[in-house]
Amino acid sequence: GVGPAWSQLELDAQSPRIRVQSIHRQFYTLYSADFERAREWAEWSVRVSLDSAWKLEEAGARLDLGVITYLSGQYEQVLPQYLRALQLYDSLKDDRGVARVNNEMAVFHHKQGDLDRALACLAESENRSRMVGDLEQLGTSLGHHGAFLAVRGRYDEAYPFYLEVLHIRTQLKDYIVTGK
Repeated sequence: GVGPAWSQLELDAQSPRIRVQSIHRQFYTLYSADFERAREWAEWSVRVSLDSAWKLEEAGARLDLGVITYLSGQYEQVLPQYLRALQLYDSLKDDRGVARVNNEMAVFHHKQGDLDRALACLAESENRSRMVGDLEQLGTSLGHHGAFLAVRGRYDEAYPFYLEVLHIRTQLKDYIVTGK
């Protein structure tokens, strides 16, 4: 199950907008716990946000739907969700959102074998993350960048990315680095 905070009763008791926001905030936990239900919630969130003209909520829901569609292997349906999320975040001048979508798009493009496009998305994510001081997204971007190079045997190029990730994760007191 998804745990007591996600009982159907509690979800039903929330206003639709609060529910959409909660689903987005907890999405990675949700799909880890119940993949199919997470897909249903993402689809519902997109519909409700679109019908209600909630741009920020729709952007988050589209990002979530893109992620779960990607993880389902339905690759031809992924990019439209990410591109709509990107368009919405950009129109809202939400650099954190633009960075997040670009990180996910980089993973998608890398999976498709398009390293140049993947690295372009990471560059955009790194730039936006630095602009707003979002160390979490920056660490993700740099980690992907290092991994995409390392998997091609370009270890010398990957090394500085990994060093910066280690520095960021230490700053954030990340469990993986500190063990606490």
